[in-house]
Amino acid sequence: MPEKSTREQVLDALVAITLRADKQDESSDNLETFVRPFDFGALSSINTQIIYGRNGTGKTHLLRAFCRFCELNYPKQRVLPVYMDMRDLDLGPVLPSIGVDDLILRFYQRFVRSIVKNLDDFAKKTISSSFLKKLFKAEAAERQANIQKSIKNLEAMLNQQIIEEKVDKYARTVTLGKEAASKLKAGFGVSASLSATKPPEAKVDSNMGASAESGETLKESLELVYGGLAVIDYAKIRGELENIVGQCDAKGVIILVDEWSSVDVKIQPLLAEMIQKTLGDSKKVSLKLAALKFYTRTSASVDSGQPLGLQEGIDINILTDLDGLLNYDADPASVADFLTWIAYKHAAVKLPALKAWSVKDFQDYLCAEVFENALTYMELVRSSEGNPRDFLNVLSSCCASNLKLGHKISKKAATQAAVGHFTDSKIPTIKDDEPANKLLDNLFNLVMRNKCKLLLFSKRKAEGNPRILKLWHYRFIHLVCTEYPYLDPHGKVETYSVFSMDYGKLLSMKVHKEGEKLVNVTLQLTETLTGGPLSAVLIQKLPALLKSSGLEGSLHSLVGKLIFKDLGANQVNIDESGWLVSNCVADNLL
Repeated sequence: MPEKSTREQVLDALVAITLRADKQDESSDNLETFVRPFDFGALSSINTQIIYGRNGTGKTHLLRAFCRFCELNYPKQRVLPVYMDMRDLDLGPVLPSIGVDDLILRFYQRFVRSIVKNLDDFAKKTISSSFLKKLFKAEAAERQANIQKSIKNLEAMLNQQIIEEKVDKYARTVTLGKEAASKLKAGFGVSASLSATKPPEAKVDSNMGASAESGETLKESLELVYGGLAVIDYAKIRGELENIVGQCDAKGVIILVDEWSSVDVKIQPLLAEMIQKTLGDSKKVSLKLAALKFYTRTSASVDSGQPLGLQEGIDINILTDLDGLLNYDADPASVADFLTWIAYKHAAVKLPALKAWSVKDFQDYLCAEVFENALTYMELVRSSEGNPRDFLNVLSSCCASNLKLGHKISKKAATQAAVGHFTDSKIPTIKDDEPANKLLDNLFNLVMRNKCKLLLFSKRKAEGNPRILKLWHYRFIHLVCTEYPYLDPHGKVETYSVFSMDYGKLLSMKVHKEGEKLVNVTLQLTETLTGGPLSAVLIQKLPALLKSSGLEGSLHSLVGKLIFKDLGANQVNIDESGWLVSNCVADNLL
């Protein structure tokens, strides 16, 4: 443990934290500040998978750290990683229409060419002559030459001028009806060409859905895409990629696709189909998509159910939901440990002396020397609601405000930092959206009235209402449980999604003494309902708690029975009183 004189150095290191992996210097080591939410073995598998997580949960950091891991451990892992940012395709998030020819050009020129460039860079940097000699001895030089030959062949096929000429020739020579020709060149309105596999209520908003169209026209539209793809020999592209894999003695190529949800949701199924058609038949190429839940659609159906894109459960599976893994309401202790570990690794980059500490040493030092006590530090942890970027933001700003002060950070100072982050960073994201602001105010009033921060919406409305999704996306509300089935007294089953109000919003009430009491009761009751760490203690104190909160009676049989075990997976048990459904369903506010 360090001497007290290093306190300012620790504070300075925390103030200097870099918040976004995609804004770090390219030469920085993403592994140095990375904390694995799960084992990299899952990412190394040759399966096509999707990683969900809102902004700030660490998706970009995860993918880039995995690239670095593959580079350092290639002799053992034998995985060829390719990272790409879908924002480079410039296809959204709200795109009225796009011509098939332009879509094909962007796919080949930006997506596929990016794969080739990344593989070339990786091969030159990592797969050295000495490594190949260890494996193949006399064959090493020939294999290295074959790798470069395949890369040159791919570059030749993907030559920008050649692609443009071939696509333009296709656009000019293909025999089309007047309507189809208009779609090809004037603009392919995908919203008018796909029917979603989800029910209408599940669309992100009314403009992101898909109107019905005749089967003949839908087939015609897809034929345009397939014809456009065929101007380049995608089977040969696939073959050259597989040849690189074989020459490197690799398990396969893993394409790490970041910011998938930045693509217009109408375009996503079509783009997924293009990827599937070009690369999907290969057993050596797989994808990992980093995306936002509710803003992602990898598949659709056309022509009376004909599948299009990557179908969940068949072509692509969910690897993890980072929001679920880092849900404070469900597991505050684990979330606190994870966030502290992240802060420790970031601080150690600025202050290398910290590397001699354990994470526990670091946390003990924060709680004893930087903050007044452990409860004050946990106030800061809680204000992040499990979002790593929000946590680092609040921690950094709190330390910056107290860097030159001689005393420890008080609970009041921690609260002020959390409220400041909520006001300065979150509120501006919806300042011009009056409907979202109105809904937030109404939801907050409901929370205060119930003295419980849990909110329930019918599942379909939760996944389809743009105001709910916006408040969730910008972290004003947090998803606690995806599916919460409730059997009403008449035997009808209703399925709800359970959210919780952001702690930063609640903290705004703590400026008044009476408001602080109300917030404390709300938090205690919520922790009791969700089976939090204080449940056993609170159950003993429940009569007094309920009496002071005005909820005496109806909750006695409920407490202890409502436990969210595995988020979004297991059913939740609730007693016959149905207090949550009677009081916390907010559908009427929509």
